[in-house]
Amino acid sequence: MSNYKGSQKAVPGINIDVAADLEANFAWAPPLAPQTQNIDDDLAGPESISLDEIDAAFALLEREKEAMER
Repeated sequence: MSNYKGSQKAVPGINIDVAADLEANFAWAPPLAPQTQNIDDDLAGPESISLDEIDAAFALLEREKEAMER
């Protein structure tokens, strides 16, 4: 059922209210989709990860590996 009732004259272009409603109610991200550091950058890829972040992640993995071996 649509929330957009009434007799409105057809106007060319996009209805911003409808577009915002669709984005809010139907935007879906798969559960395994990568999370970006900057929420406004939907197109961020692997190049947006700094070398410090990579080093920190590998250091964490190494600590977890050592803890499991004990």
